[in-house]
Amino acid sequence: MSTLQQFKSETEGVRNVATPPRLLAIPLNFFAITMGLAGLAGVWRLAGDLSHLPAWIGDALYVVTAGVFLLLIVAFAMKLLLTPKAVMAELTHPVLGPFCSLLPMSGMLLALGLQPYASRVALVLFLVFFIATVLLGGWMTGQWIVAKLDAETFHPGDFLPTVAGALVGADGAGHFGLIGLGWMSFGIGMMCWVVFGSIMLNRLFFRADLPPGLVPTLAIEMAPPVMRWITVEHPSGAIVLGSVLLAAITFLIAGMALRSLIALRQGTFLPAS
Repeated sequence: MSTLQQFKSETEGVRNVATPPRLLAIPLNFFAITMGLAGLAGVWRLAGDLSHLPAWIGDALYVVTAGVFLLLIVAFAMKLLLTPKAVMAELTHPVLGPFCSLLPMSGMLLALGLQPYASRVALVLFLVFFIATVLLGGWMTGQWIVAKLDAETFHPGDFLPTVAGALVGADGAGHFGLIGLGWMSFGIGMMCWVVFGSIMLNRLFFRADLPPGLVPTLAIEMAPPVMRWITVEHPSGAIVLGSVLLAAITFLIAGMALRSLIALRQGTFLPAS
């Protein structure tokens, strides 16, 4: 069976477990919407601090992000209540499962948006979502071990539970002054990036092509070095060795992404479950 056929059969199997009402048939990767909106809001807030642009734009985007996040949370909770088997099938699915980490990561980013206005509440929310991210990353890694993950189903989205989650946590911990926790989270992200990154490159180089529905996940390859670059940036703005090395890796991977642009344009979004 080809990789594409295997991918289709596995995703179809998730659909057949217990199909929820169409209104609630929201796949886990929809939480990427809140990740993108929260990132955009953070950029606008930073631009307001550095370039004296209107600060309300970033705040408004955070409000929109929170609204979308709450809608998705409600839909996901109703889906869990009505069709728990379908949700569990998604969480344990080798292709769709890693995208569940987008939920707690979005929560951590929203906590950063709340920090200037309610720092204590924001800190509590951040720690709750941070703990959820770490536990989920450990659970997903264990799932890959006990389920004997097939190399053909491994894709860049598998960076999300451990690498991306740990780096978002490290950056957020720094904003809240939790330096020790930030370095611990950074260490998790670095270790997982080295381990999973080598496996990922081996899969992309020597295995069958990614199914069309997973081709857009190649863009995730750029996220780890960029996030590490941001995380290790010196507070004084001084150029340190780690920043230079990570910047070099970022540009290298950007070149890889540029070469994959044609494939990305031809690809489709990950099929909903």
